[in-house]
Amino acid sequence: NEIALQGIKSCNKHADFIANRTRHIIENQTAINKKEFDMAPMFGDRKMSKLYFSSGRDESTGRGKDPRTGEGYMDLWVSELDKKGNWTEPYLVNGEAINTIDNEGTVCFDSRYKKMFFTRCPNIKKSNLGCDIWYSEAKGKAEWKEPVKIELKEHDSISIGHPATIDGKYLIFASDMPGGFGGRDLWYTSYDKKADTWSVPKNMGPDINTKKNELFPTFALNGDLIYASDGL
Repeated sequence: NEIALQGIKSCNKHADFIANRTRHIIENQTAINKKEFDMAPMFGDRKMSKLYFSSGRDESTGRGKDPRTGEGYMDLWVSELDKKGNWTEPYLVNGEAINTIDNEGTVCFDSRYKKMFFTRCPNIKKSNLGCDIWYSEAKGKAEWKEPVKIELKEHDSISIGHPATIDGKYLIFASDMPGGFGGRDLWYTSYDKKADTWSVPKNMGPDINTKKNELFPTFALNGDLIYASDGL
């Protein structure tokens, strides 16, 4: 079984990972974190002084608890660096209908930080609805316009999310749409400004995807694609 063999390889590599640790220092950002899930951080300006992230903390917009997590429904939050270099108390992203009773998360921006893409997962009982990617444009320096859903799938049950972009025109995302290699794969689409449409999604292929799950793509500052996989 290919998946089992990959698992064995991962176990065998564990000793190498421990022996060849990097010199990175990990510190808990206590000024930002709460007891609930805080995830998918992304800088929202060129100075890297605004940190956007998703959280299901009690102050979120949605009422009740998400049955999958037992916590509040997730919203998009922002924390800013003060003059002393400390992260301030997070606040909800300002904008028209950015945060709703649904789950919002995994945000990304174009290089000018004028376009924002994020995932929204509907909260409708007894409905098998997948997530979608939504798009919003900046409205001044600290607010966002009402978002628009990007139409990329053929059926509501398909899930699309975790957007990643550099220029706001070429978008990589994770999805369980048909035609993949198994689980969730990474796909890409391109924006046609003249037609005001996104191209039919294409799979990123076996060099990227596996029979299991590929998620959370993001671009490093040098343009490298970084993502999570439990199939490698």
